[in-house]
Amino acid sequence: MNAQKEFRMGQKSFLDGNYRKSIAFFSAALERGMKPETGYMALGMAHLRNGNFPEAVEDFSHVLEFNKDEVRAIFYRAIAHLNHDELLETVDDLSEVLRHHPDKTEALVARSLSYKALNKNKEAEEDMKKALTLKGLEVEEFMRQFALSPRLQKRALSLFHIHKEPWAREFAEEHRSAYKDPWH
Repeated sequence: MNAQKEFRMGQKSFLDGNYRKSIAFFSAALERGMKPETGYMALGMAHLRNGNFPEAVEDFSHVLEFNKDEVRAIFYRAIAHLNHDELLETVDDLSEVLRHHPDKTEALVARSLSYKALNKNKEAEEDMKKALTLKGLEVEEFMRQFALSPRLQKRALSLFHIHKEPWAREFAEEHRSAYKDPWH
């Protein structure tokens, strides 16, 4: 089998939810000469979905060796770090993502969760407020897509109770036209 066929089989396995099989196909595609940036990105996504967070970090780092400005790889490496509870690395990567895309809601939410876990409540509050004003925050979708580890799932559940934050009522009043509290 050639690299392209292995890669397509990996994509099919990934879409079927068979991440172990997709990892094997993507690895084989890389061995057979698949473009490294493309192969490692796919392999990183498969490792991420399979819960192999250190391997995902390594794969996304390989992508960045070939293209240091590949923001998707930086974002997904941050998500792998976050799921592996490597909070400082998460904040560093997400800050880089937000430098390129300051209104990326998912990055703001993930960085807010990281800051909150690091007891940097002011920074967590700022990121969450900005995410809420962008009108793109879907808690369930964030959890389904990015909270892959049990520890992060528990931490992300705090998003359901954001209305209990001390700043929430004042924020809702200030942004009445732009913000509708989804928890009421």
